[in-house]
Amino acid sequence: YKAFSLTILSQSLSALGDKSESIRNDSSALALYQELGDQWAMAHVMVKLAGTFQALGDNTSAIRYRQEALAIQQDIGVIHEVIETQRDLAWSLMFLGQLEEANQLLNECAALCRKLGDQAALADVLYIQVTNLIFFLGRYLEAVPLVEECSSIYERLGDRPGLARALERKGTLWAELGDYDQARAFLQTSLKMFSEYNILWGIGNTNAVLSAIAMAVGQWPKAYQLSNESLSLYGKVDHQGLFLVPLSLLVVIALKLGDPIQARISLIEVLQRTVRQHSFLGAFWVLPGVCMYLADQGKEERALELFALTSHIPVHMNSTLYQDIYARPSTALADMLPPEIAAAAQARGQARDLWAMIEELATEFRE
Repeated sequence: YKAFSLTILSQSLSALGDKSESIRNDSSALALYQELGDQWAMAHVMVKLAGTFQALGDNTSAIRYRQEALAIQQDIGVIHEVIETQRDLAWSLMFLGQLEEANQLLNECAALCRKLGDQAALADVLYIQVTNLIFFLGRYLEAVPLVEECSSIYERLGDRPGLARALERKGTLWAELGDYDQARAFLQTSLKMFSEYNILWGIGNTNAVLSAIAMAVGQWPKAYQLSNESLSLYGKVDHQGLFLVPLSLLVVIALKLGDPIQARISLIEVLQRTVRQHSFLGAFWVLPGVCMYLADQGKEERALELFALTSHIPVHMNSTLYQDIYARPSTALADMLPPEIAAAAQARGQARDLWAMIEELATEFRE
């Protein structure tokens, strides 16, 4: 009874924003359940702890607890909970850059959902598969049939919040493929549905994608407004991993609006958050902003070196959205430098390790 009471108290504390105290109570409950040998309850608390750590941006701890919970759930044969935990484990692995492992886990989950005929669980797995393909692997065409199936299932089940999420991913996918009119149509529909249910993180996600589209078509004041709205909404839901994309966009937007000081402030914040969370999502999104900032500061050769690194990341290399925002500045930099210097800078950049570069930049831009 005491362990159960601690988990209920923990849930209330987390909802109130006191995640440290929530972790303390859940850890105490876990210790009590371990003494009792209650494996199902142990796994349940581990899953809760993983979710709290993920909200704090600590994906390493989230993975550890999900792996431990998954082993217990597989051992005691609670198949639906296995699907949920394996799905969420894949989500955590994505942010740490373990993308193919995450994709394999999601493929296994999807196959299991199809075998069981569990359409609701399948839609949730497809949503994360699509997220991995769009935001991390850059395999956009592969994501098209999956996002269509995901949205169709949510619509058939009458799950409007789920459909809102799927439409936001569908809009993001079409934006990456360069069809901005179609992307906006999906995103605006998603925005209305998220607003209907007051899903603040969903509104924030949608605004961030609309901000990137505004950047691609040169609507910089609008992009600035949307990214700031996104940050404001994320602040209300207290999920640290969400801040990385709009903060990264604001680096470039501030430069375009003639405010290099604000660009540097945003750059420092997103680099420190990215390293603290060990987030490859942050790494992918912040690097182009670093390139633009260095070029603005007259460090053309270094900027070109970093552009060579970032443009060979599949999520950028295969993206029309990325090309529309960053290809012209990158080409202009190469044209400014003597050919042999430009070629050497690009060769250095292509040889660099992504995460080592992010850590180096975070050290360089501390203040």
